[in-house]
Amino acid sequence: MISKIAMTFAAGLVAVTLSVSAQAQVQQMGATPKADDLIKALKPDASGSGSPGPLNVRGIRVLNATPGAAAAAPHPSAVALDVKFALGSADLTDAARQTIGQLAKAIKSDQLVPYRFQLSGHTDSTGRPDANLALSQRRAEAVKTYLVDSFGIAPDRLEAVGRGQEEPIDASHPDSGVNRRVQVAILGAK
Repeated sequence: MISKIAMTFAAGLVAVTLSVSAQAQVQQMGATPKADDLIKALKPDASGSGSPGPLNVRGIRVLNATPGAAAAAPHPSAVALDVKFALGSADLTDAARQTIGQLAKAIKSDQLVPYRFQLSGHTDSTGRPDANLALSQRRAEAVKTYLVDSFGIAPDRLEAVGRGQEEPIDASHPDSGVNRRVQVAILGAK
């Protein structure tokens, strides 16, 4: 009979392994995200397998699955955008508006118009976990609102979710700014 300690250790090891393998798929990219690069990263491949090719742009990190969300349905295509907000708020900066503008062009493209998207807000570990969860939700909602109000994207194509500090890209440095992001994932066809 396996002891409770051994089972807890094994579960922890599986969680760490899943976290490390998800992080190994994250790639550092070029200068700024462009709509064409977002389309390539998010669009499922022509074979129908749903697996996108790698993206070569800075500020976007390609993720093939949502880290730490084993119970959730896998996302075939996801990118993490470096969306800048005012400190401790959900106020979009000018740089954030430019990044979201490129995302809007991608979402409205012929290649991505058939899809729905999840916008997941993430924070670093600075601050209280409950406050970070609420802040990440407000930030995801701010991105959704901007996409709907400024670019005319149908609200039913977007789902805003706050993840807080629970899914860092850089788990060895949970307070790093790299963990503050909005992750965009395809949920499936409309």
